[in-house]
Amino acid sequence: MGRAQLAEALAAWQGLLGEDRVVLDHKTLSLASTATFATTARVAALLRPNSTAQVQAIALGSGLAWMACSSSQT
Repeated sequence: MGRAQLAEALAAWQGLLGEDRVVLDHKTLSLASTATFATTARVAALLRPNSTAQVQAIALGSGLAWMACSSSQT
């Protein structure tokens, strides 16, 4: 994914979820990018939807590759 595509996706997700629900800070993303195996992949953002409708909008509207994770944190 290019920078322009990522910027477009981030803006759309922030519009949908609110800026506080799209995590972009370096420390959090660095922690989320750790793995138990060697990898160069990095997490670009953490999305924290608060409804089923938001999850559906993200999944259906993004057209981008993404990985769903669950967390007990809110």
